[in-house]
Amino acid sequence: MSLGPGQLQRRILAFLEGGDSSCTSEELRWALHENSGRPELEGAGNLPKPWASSFARAIKRLEEQGFIQIQKRHLKDFRECVTHYPGKTLQGDIRCLRQRLLPVLLEWSEQSGGVFPRYNQSDNELYQLNLLDADQVEKLRSIWSKLEPCLRERYGQSGEGADQLLRLICKVRNLLLGNSDITVNRSLAQVVDEVCRNRLVDEDMQGQLRSLYQQFMPEEKASELRFVSLIHRFTQVPNQGQCCLRDDTLEYLLKKDAKFIEEMEGFRREAGRIGPRRIPQLKVCEYPDRLKRLFDQTVFQEFHFISLAS
Repeated sequence: MSLGPGQLQRRILAFLEGGDSSCTSEELRWALHENSGRPELEGAGNLPKPWASSFARAIKRLEEQGFIQIQKRHLKDFRECVTHYPGKTLQGDIRCLRQRLLPVLLEWSEQSGGVFPRYNQSDNELYQLNLLDADQVEKLRSIWSKLEPCLRERYGQSGEGADQLLRLICKVRNLLLGNSDITVNRSLAQVVDEVCRNRLVDEDMQGQLRSLYQQFMPEEKASELRFVSLIHRFTQVPNQGQCCLRDDTLEYLLKKDAKFIEEMEGFRREAGRIGPRRIPQLKVCEYPDRLKRLFDQTVFQEFHFISLAS
């Protein structure tokens, strides 16, 4: 027999009153079920669909009654992914796999000489530009039209910092106007930062340049795009169909947690073979499908961040 909605709502509120300020409904539905005293799970530890439905109704009623507020947004970085993504699924084995292996990938992304996002900052800026509508682009161009004459004048007076000012002017014209003859192989964020950090313009102009960039690429958006780029580095993401971990991602996970992965059902390591000219070839591993599908398209969906209403 399932908990009545009143009791479930009280448990949700009690959890939030405990002080967890970064809770999502996706993880909370698991936590409350596991702590219910009757955490029977379906099949291979799957979260029962009736429970998930009851929880969703309870959350909706609490929001309608003004007890809680829900912020729907995408994950901002891989640390949030480690915390919140495991609960996105109703499958217990997938959740456990993510809880164990996502921290390994986080470590890889943060260590010196570790993995880098598939797309760099300049790539993300071009992607962001394509997301802006015509009015937003026109607004940025209007702001730039007021700044450029001052920067050109400063460029004419500069000695040592002239190259940096020229890079800034050409980068903005290339990105926003598409009419610079000079290609700058740096991101707009980098060229704005170097001009401001080296104080090649006064404080007022520094503030205006940073404001221009923030309007173009808000900090949260930049973090989100870097996160998405990191996911694309770890896994192949088709336009349609299932995601699949890249070969070097699988090899890294095997290297860091060999015993766990080797004991997974479906893992097989073939003996080394002798190739052409009798040169030994590397051992070939066959990985379980559920490992290769550590990520799916839901990682790019919105998550429901819950907090008590203020």
